[in-house]
Amino acid sequence: MQLYRAPMHPDEIAIIRAQVAQLGAKIQPLLHPHGALAKRNAYAHLWLGIRTVFGETWRESAISSEIEGFVRWIGENPNEDYEAFTGPVSRISLQSESIVAPKAPIDPGLFD
Repeated sequence: MQLYRAPMHPDEIAIIRAQVAQLGAKIQPLLHPHGALAKRNAYAHLWLGIRTVFGETWRESAISSEIEGFVRWIGENPNEDYEAFTGPVSRISLQSESIVAPKAPIDPGLFD
């Protein structure tokens, strides 16, 4: 079943940003070292997780409550792989082909 909605409201994004800011400070000392990184960045870890799990277009295609659930999960499991998240992950289409109006044919004599 396809669900359709407008992109995430700015207030919803602000709530997610606040949660990431608060949680990033909390989990920073809990992150284990990573071989490819000189120092772990908890904020980058959270944002990368959101993009990995919900897609690059998460602001337009994800449900804010599911992202908030993922952020809480990372807070409880700061060193887990993102793929271990078992919460809901919905992707919402922004438009339906049945909703999009067909383009009008160009009439060459219209502006002559």
